[in-house]
Amino acid sequence: MEKVLITCYKDNIASAKSIQGSCGILENEVIDQENGKVIQRYWVDVAEALEKGQNKYQSKKQI
Repeated sequence: MEKVLITCYKDNIASAKSIQGSCGILENEVIDQENGKVIQRYWVDVAEALEKGQNKYQSKKQI
């Protein structure tokens, strides 16, 4: 798996920030047909996200 699609409601700021912090790139926004809320669709490059996570872990480990 090279990329994954992760979604969250636009008003869920914490989830959006977590996705963005994992190298998520906003593709588009769509309307949820069931409740009318805006859904944000992010693509995450798995290798890039894992590398970023490893770097963050290594930095904390050295402190």
